Parts: sequence; C-alpha cells; structure tokens
Amino acid sequence: MIRTQVQLPNDLYDRAKAFSREREMSLAEVVRRGLELLLDRYPAVTLDPDDWVFPTFDGGGIKVPLEDLVYYSRDEEAYRSFPHGPDDDRPYPGLPRDADEDSSRS
Repeated sequence: MIRTQVQLPNDLYDRAKAFSREREMSLAEVVRRGLELLLDRYPAVTLDPDDWVFPTFDGGGIKVPLEDLVYYSRDEEAYRSFPHGPDDDRPYPGLPRDADEDSSRS
C-alpha cells in the first residue's frame, strides 16, 4: 500500500469520521471503499483524438424563409439604430401595426 495525504473540507471530514465510527471501520477504509466505488461506477475512458467528432444537435431547422430572415435582420438593425418612444409597443417599430395601417400608407 501507498501512504498519502488528502486535504478534505472540514464538513466532509466530520461526516466521513462519523460514518467510519458508526460502522466501526477506519477513516482510511472509508476512503478506500469510496474511491473503489467511484472508480467502479466511472471506468476509465480512453479517448482517441482521431475518433473525436464535433458535437451536433438537431435544432429543427429554419422555420422562416431566408428572404424573411434578411428582412427581419435589417429591420432589427434599424430598430436598434434609431430611438423609439416608450409607448411604441411594436416589437419592431419599422413594421406596420397591422395590414390596415400598411394599406393606408399607399
């Protein structure tokens, strides 16, 4: 066996000491069994760098046509560039409030 030193937070030490006292085993035995349990549950993983693949996820795709995204991004840029009043409740002040307002501008 190898002899070593380990630093433990006071609370963890107190809990481990109480655990060992209740079960009539040494603190060293509690630590050994704890490490064995941990290492059995999480076996060593050997990673080959050549097998690594960049993680991906399925985001569901783009739900808006690309032309609309360009329009919204330009409008968002305009929205952020110009001050707007606190009573303007439109998410994008550059957009009409409804179709009637848009047609009334013609």
